Amino acid sequence: MKPVLEELARRHEGKVEVRIVDIREPAGEELARTHRVNLIPTQVLLDAAGRERFRHEGFLPLEDLEAELARLGWTR
Repeated sequence: MKPVLEELARRHEGKVEVRIVDIREPAGEELARTHRVNLIPTQVLLDAAGRERFRHEGFLPLEDLEAELARLGWTR
């Protein structure tokens, strides 16, 4: 997923914040607990208020992530 997320960040720079979290690091462990991540990879889309708007476990192609961003109205 890392290359997909890096490309997503590049394409939507300034519009969408993309964070790639390593759950083996202490900060990543905490985020995984907070957002109830049980499987790797997991994509969690949060709105500006921190509310979960979308979740997917497993690989997700770039086109599907972009479609979800568009559905949420976060990209053109």
